[in-house]
Amino acid sequence: MTEPPEHDHENPSGARRPRGFESTMLLTDAQAAIASAMDAKLSRIGITIDDLRALTAIGCVGIDRAVLANRLRSPRSQTIRRVRPLEKLGWVQRTEEGHFQLTHSGRSLVDDAISLTDDAAEKWLLERLPPEQIAQLRTLLIPVAEPL
Repeated sequence: MTEPPEHDHENPSGARRPRGFESTMLLTDAQAAIASAMDAKLSRIGITIDDLRALTAIGCVGIDRAVLANRLRSPRSQTIRRVRPLEKLGWVQRTEEGHFQLTHSGRSLVDDAISLTDDAAEKWLLERLPPEQIAQLRTLLIPVAEPL
């Protein structure tokens, strides 16, 4: 297996950083890079990739705050701050039980956002990796992305 290319996360002393740290920084940089590319596309409809992530985590069926916080990997208080603007925009509503769910306009927005970003995300990946490595990357990231 080949060593990953040098990255700009070197230790100020010049020593090589531990591999766990380097892997974490590479994953974080990759996420930031694709998020930036997708934000550029999503700006056409007035949302960010973080908004889309929250909206898709909420879905059409009611979801309570604890489950949503777990899906978004954020504290419950931060989850409320994340969802409140989406509620004010009319994309999310609360059920009688206090669960979050998408409104009709929220579902429509998610559909539009997925249509807008799906090809762009695939193109972004194909500019960097051959198709077989993209498939391998998806397989490798599934257990990494799952909540504990």
